[in-house]
Amino acid sequence: MPKLILEELDTHLLVFSPYLALTKLLAADPQLADLGQNAWAALNDAHRTDLPLVHAPHVLALGCVYLASVVCSRDIRAWLQTLDVDLNQARIDLLTSHTI
Repeated sequence: MPKLILEELDTHLLVFSPYLALTKLLAADPQLADLGQNAWAALNDAHRTDLPLVHAPHVLALGCVYLASVVCSRDIRAWLQTLDVDLNQARIDLLTSHTI
């Protein structure tokens, strides 16, 4: 139904997938390899929300890596400080969207 409404309004919606960004993040550092499965699951769950519409793909992928590190009890703060991304906003949005 929403797709039909968008078509009638002659609106084009383009959403970039964060899966490529997640794959590149995980491949860039071998120490993150064990977080891959949980990060991928978090990204799948994130697509049930409006997060892919609100955040850039690389920010969403980074937030999922952070969420996976929390689930796996891994401290990746040193790695995160090497990146030029504001994780605070992504962390807040991801954690609040996963609240039941």
